[in-house]
Amino acid sequence: MSYRIFDQSTFEELRSEAEAAPRKRAHFNLHNSHKEPVQKVLICMLRESYIPPHYHEHRYQTELFIVLQGSVKLIIFDENGGIQKEVAMGEGSGTSMVEIEPNVIHTIVCESDDAFLMEVKEGPFVEEQSKVFPEWSMKEGDPEAESYLEALRGKRGIMTC
Repeated sequence: MSYRIFDQSTFEELRSEAEAAPRKRAHFNLHNSHKEPVQKVLICMLRESYIPPHYHEHRYQTELFIVLQGSVKLIIFDENGGIQKEVAMGEGSGTSMVEIEPNVIHTIVCESDDAFLMEVKEGPFVEEQSKVFPEWSMKEGDPEAESYLEALRGKRGIMTC
C-alpha cells in the first residue's frame, strides 16, 4: 500500500482497545517490525493510565511525542524523584510536541478523558532495553499507583516510594 489514512474511526477503535486494556492505554504500530530503523506508534491513553517515571539509557533512544487530540502533562524528574519541570501539552496549551533525550527521567499524565499521541523514535525496539525505572519510581500495579497518579496531576502532595 502506498498510503494510509487515519480518520476518526481509527481513534475510536484505539480508544475501545484502551478501555478494555488493564493499563488503560493502547498502541497501534505504524511500523511493520520492531527491527525497522524508525518506530512510529499511535497511542491512546485514558485518564486512568499510569506510566511509571522512567528513562531510556541508550543514546539512540530520543523520543518525539506529538499530541494529536486531548491534553497531557509531561513531567521531568531529577534523579531523586523531585519534579524539575511540568509541560502542559495538547488542547489549549500552546504546546503539541516535545522531544525527550535519553537519560531524562519522565512520565506522561493524561489530563483529559483520553488523549492520542504519536511517538516517533529510532529503532530497533528491544523490549528488555526499552525503559529503565529509577529505584523510587512507583511501579504499575502498585497499590499506591492510583494515589501517586493523582498526586502527579496536582491534586495531592507528591510521594515517592
